[in-house]
Amino acid sequence: MNGAWTAAAGALSCSGIALAAWWAVSRLPEPDEVDELPHLPQSPAWTKPSYASVARRRGWVVSTLLVAALLGAWASTLAEPWPWLAWGSAGLVLVTVDLATTYLPVRLHWWAAGMTVVGVAAVLIRDPAPGRVLTVVAGAALATAFFWLVWRITGAFGFGDVRLAVPLGALAGLLGWSGWFGALLAGTALGAVHGLLVSLWRRRHPSGLGSAFPYGPALWVGPWVALALT
Repeated sequence: MNGAWTAAAGALSCSGIALAAWWAVSRLPEPDEVDELPHLPQSPAWTKPSYASVARRRGWVVSTLLVAALLGAWASTLAEPWPWLAWGSAGLVLVTVDLATTYLPVRLHWWAAGMTVVGVAAVLIRDPAPGRVLTVVAGAALATAFFWLVWRITGAFGFGDVRLAVPLGALAGLLGWSGWFGALLAGTALGAVHGLLVSLWRRRHPSGLGSAFPYGPALWVGPWVALALT
């Protein structure tokens, strides 16, 4: 019975944070040269949906809340659920917005990333083993450096994905080096598959986005895959 109550509390917490994040999305300023440089070529055939319009898509919001509740129930069964609750709520809304707009809003990113990193820090305070601290810190640094290098050399994705690598690397670091590697491998592989499917689809259904597609959702899934495997 205690397990059921714990799962219910985790589901409620995760969906509640996700709902608050959607409320924040509806009030986000649109990106500009000061807030966030657009990472896509301007095209008259495609106009970025406003954040407010995305927050009004009831199907998207309801689906996100249901997924957040399921992830919250799962995370509540872990010995150290706090960073996973953040990643499965505010982090989920962040990448959902990316899926709808191809943008990772800076303000929402700092909220989701901040909650995740604080959760990771709480885990390390509870278990400050030097090896684990090193894995988390080095994992965040290496993931960020890798994505920054790819962004700098190829421009294959936006800088928002580089920022997302910080909480991703720290969270995956909690799973050890094998979990960290698995999270990055799963995220990049899923992103590659997504990109291939988008490319095939757009051969018959051309888009103003050209070959651009949101990479954030695949990166977000990576740690969950690693968690399931470990």
